[in-house]
Amino acid sequence: MKNLTRRRFCSLLLLSIAVPISNQANASPSNNTENLSDDHLSALKECESVYEEWIKNETMSPTQYFFNKMQEYNLTLQRTSEATALDFKNNNFFEINGLKLGKTEAAFLAIIGAGGAA
Repeated sequence: MKNLTRRRFCSLLLLSIAVPISNQANASPSNNTENLSDDHLSALKECESVYEEWIKNETMSPTQYFFNKMQEYNLTLQRTSEATALDFKNNNFFEINGLKLGKTEAAFLAIIGAGGAA
């Protein structure tokens, strides 16, 4: 994540989320990344990095934190970007290699990264 800007990271994340479900459904568990583009793989690796940093620095699981924070902000799960804005407004961020993420979005990315880091 050394040279990755927040904007580039978020665009890679959007690409990774947009992977057609049919591609993943046809992949076996042992090769579930073989159908992913380089951008998708890069986004997944970045999410894995967020997960690893989360585990090193936080006591609460990213899943528990994410759901607790969304409930605290009284937001539906689809409104993560609003939670991120509130995080930054409240100076509640997670820093990884100089990249600042709202702590709620970092938890969300860590959840995605947990699957690949396991």
